This record gives sequence, structure tokens and C-alpha cells, in this order.
Amino acid sequence: MTTHNSKEKGQREPPRMTEVFGFQVPTSEFYLHRGHAWAVVESPERVRVGLDDFSQKILGPADRWKLPEVGKVFYQDHICLTQFRQEHKAPFLAPVDGVIESVNPKISQKPGLAHDDPYGEGWLFLVKPNNLPRNLENLLYGEANAAWIDQESHRLLHLMESKVGVTLPSGAPSSMTSMAIIRNWAGAPWCRTFSCRSWPGAGSKRADGRKTRGIMKN
Repeated sequence: MTTHNSKEKGQREPPRMTEVFGFQVPTSEFYLHRGHAWAVVESPERVRVGLDDFSQKILGPADRWKLPEVGKVFYQDHICLTQFRQEHKAPFLAPVDGVIESVNPKISQKPGLAHDDPYGEGWLFLVKPNNLPRNLENLLYGEANAAWIDQESHRLLHLMESKVGVTLPSGAPSSMTSMAIIRNWAGAPWCRTFSCRSWPGAGSKRADGRKTRGIMKN
């Protein structure tokens, strides 16, 4: 795995990674949104955004992406991009407020890059943030990232057993990360269960008077 920060800034150490149920989870540098997007603060004026390994292992490599337009403003917890795979689509929520500065040109040429290298060359877009301190308060960081993915992994096991009808041995990452039946289950169920979710209290009015939308509370 490569990381954009370590590649561009050789003096910086690569982010710490841990494995949870077969999913790679960053425990430094990367902030995680509950909808499975990540954000890396490269400067007060630039945040890099991508999707975590959990989402990509479950959904599989994308056939194509609908990425946000450069210059468009997005708000935390609003749908900002969509992954397409076969007949399914999976929307994701923005982890921070801001203006889209650029999108990763490699993604249109190789959509599966976000799956193959989710925390490195598979990043999706850059944002100029406009509410960063408050946004970061709503994201996970450090060891909380690993605890969150552990919780999501157990939820996934439960859903596979109760809704999909597949019984899996507890703690079997190879089963979880390779089940084609889960990929066939993607789309609306994935959105309702994993990606279109925000912190409790979402749906209330923001400080700027806007109401959050495109989200689902636990």
C-alpha cells in the first residue's frame, strides 16, 4: 500500500495501520466518517478524501464513479459521490464541508484503484474546507477508527446471518471479505445500513441554517 502523504513528503512517516477482521484500518493521519469516507488534513486549506478499506472490500472494485464537480460546494453528511458496480450503486456522504478543488484523474482511467489502494493512490478528490474544526469533531480518529470498524464488522456478520441467510464463523475475515453475495446485496441496503449514515442528531439544522439531508441516523 502506498500513501499520498508519504509519497509526496518523504520526511513524513507513513500512517499507522492495523487489521480488523481482515480490513486495513488507519490509526493515524486519517479521520473516518461513519459513512466510510476518510479525510486527511494536508493543510488548513486542503483536505484529501477517499473511501475506507471496509467499503471497498465489501462492495468490490468499481466499474465507474460519479465524482463531485470541481468548484461545487458540499457539506458534511450530504451525498457527494457514488460508486457503480454492475447494476448496483452505492452513494457516500461528504466527511467535511468545502469546495471541491480537484478529483483524482487516475480514477476515471482505473476505477478499481480505490479498491486496490484505498488509502493511497485510490484517493478520490481534494477539498478546500470551510468549517474544518467543527467537522473534525464529528469524525473518528486514532484507535477509535479500529474500534469503529470492529463494530461495523460485527454488524456485517449479524446482517449476513439474519438478512442474507449466510451463516459465518465468528471472526472469519476471509469469509467476510470475499463474499460475492454481499456485493450482490449492495446498493440501497448498503446505503441504508452503512454508507448513508451520520452521527446521532443528524437531520437537525446546522450552524449555517441548512438542514442536513441524504443521511440516516442509527
